[in-house]
Amino acid sequence: MHKIRTVIIDDEEPARERISYLLKEFQEIVVVGEAENGEKGLEIINKQKPDLVFLDIQMPVKDGFQLLSECTYSPAVVFVSAYDEYALKAFDVSAVDYLLKPYTKERFVQSVNKVVGAVDNSAFWDEKISTLLRYYENKQEPLDFITIKKGLTYKIYETDNIDFFRMDDGLLFLYSNGEKLNMEGTLSSLEGKLDTNKFFRVHRNSIVNLKKIIELVPWGQGRIALNFGESGSVHVSRDKIKPLKYRIGLKL
Repeated sequence: MHKIRTVIIDDEEPARERISYLLKEFQEIVVVGEAENGEKGLEIINKQKPDLVFLDIQMPVKDGFQLLSECTYSPAVVFVSAYDEYALKAFDVSAVDYLLKPYTKERFVQSVNKVVGAVDNSAFWDEKISTLLRYYENKQEPLDFITIKKGLTYKIYETDNIDFFRMDDGLLFLYSNGEKLNMEGTLSSLEGKLDTNKFFRVHRNSIVNLKKIIELVPWGQGRIALNFGESGSVHVSRDKIKPLKYRIGLKL
């Protein structure tokens, strides 16, 4: 039986361990390497030339997209990511499969079965990954302003002055210097339009402006909240604590 040589690249050890554990059910798959960041992952891929790679997107040193853009070899790829709508649109365009964290065992098995069927078609994966990278690199410029209609007038907010966005009871709100305004859309549709150098999704219901954070406040059992002064505070979900700390330069 032809063994599918596989590499796992994710900066979180529990995430790598779970993938490795779930892959034990697939007799045709053998794990030949793991890496905790994109730089080491790139080295392993170019050295091992695996058939299949499980790849996180947001990692220190090099992210998943940077890794692929520098890779000289084109394996089949399954992204394992906490990103949502923007990344999913890119994956839909490229037909590269993905697992959105947290994922179920059933979804993992479905993804592996799908990719294994095409794992030997290097031309297919080369084309699809190239399409993905072009889509990623050519994404629209981020919004500089948010405009909200109030009665017969429109109020314009510079995104640099917005503290955070939050969904409450199915409605999207903008918070800025103590002001709270309802706006059209959803958090997921908004996320892909914001500057990722400034804004970060810290919870399924919140996107924050990293440059407007006043304090990071522990509140028990490893959880944290972000203080934005007059606009209030935002809780950070457990799976976002580590990437948030990395983004703001806090020692992990």
